[in-house]
Amino acid sequence: ARLMKQNLPKVSVDVFEKSRGPGGRMAGKRFKEGRTDLGAQYITRPFELDPVSNAIYDDLLGAGILAPMPKGTIDGPDAFGAIGENYVAPDGMSSVVKELLSKSNATVTAGKLLTDLSLDKEGVLTVDGEICEYDVIVITVPV
Repeated sequence: ARLMKQNLPKVSVDVFEKSRGPGGRMAGKRFKEGRTDLGAQYITRPFELDPVSNAIYDDLLGAGILAPMPKGTIDGPDAFGAIGENYVAPDGMSSVVKELLSKSNATVTAGKLLTDLSLDKEGVLTVDGEICEYDVIVITVPV
């Protein structure tokens, strides 16, 4: 959403999230005693990265959303073969998602499970029976 807004500033972005809030594999849980990350506990910034992605990491570090992993190391590449610097999110990994969405000016609708997308012969799009107007739809599927 952030990259779409950055590269296509006149585009409006709507995000429909089936959970109570965005985050997916970066979601966390709060307790009286604190919080815990349920999915990813750290994020790797590959040493070889394009300038656009580097700028996003720089923004997240500058805003205090990401911080260098305080102790220890993780040897070897990540699941995608990348080797780089590892970071944690002091306010939970979901704060990364929230920050990126806030920079996108996206409209986020939480608690919305989309079950039916239909396009009829005349080009009318309905989302769960409601007529909608979108130029592009991006759907992500849980891994």
